[in-house]
Amino acid sequence: MPEGDAIHRAARRLQPLVGQTLEVESPHPQAAVKNLPEKLSGRRLEAVEAVGKNLLLRFEGGLVLRSHLRMSGRWQVRERGKAAHGTPWLVLAGREREAVLWNGPVLELSHGALNRARLGPDILADPPDLAAIVVNLREDDVVSAVALVMETSEDTAAPVATDEG
Repeated sequence: MPEGDAIHRAARRLQPLVGQTLEVESPHPQAAVKNLPEKLSGRRLEAVEAVGKNLLLRFEGGLVLRSHLRMSGRWQVRERGKAAHGTPWLVLAGREREAVLWNGPVLELSHGALNRARLGPDILADPPDLAAIVVNLREDDVVSAVALVMETSEDTAAPVATDEG
């Protein structure tokens, strides 16, 4: 499962495309229904930012594409036009390089400011917003969910083999 550090690495890998006008393709049928090529092709990528487990790609005209990788998604940056093995969800092609999203089930396009509050605090931010992190942890539903997972883990733990037989 991609964690926050993987998202931060992906954001750094996508930086060479910042400032370029991109050609956009969405070969995967589930991504194609979002019509991203029609909305993003020919626009300049202005910024790429990791926020928690979300990758935010800001395009000229105030468009923000949010990508969340869920369990198996990944971003790859490679030489433009390199043959793909499989069907990528999204391809952002610059002059010499392209960013390819594989298994990326969450793609949301918004106009203007993205509501970052709903994404939650980024524990990998420098410096992290500790007050916001504590507030989130103190919310009843979060604490209850953590307690439930811990309780379930204890109830279903597999027996540990020992030499004592």
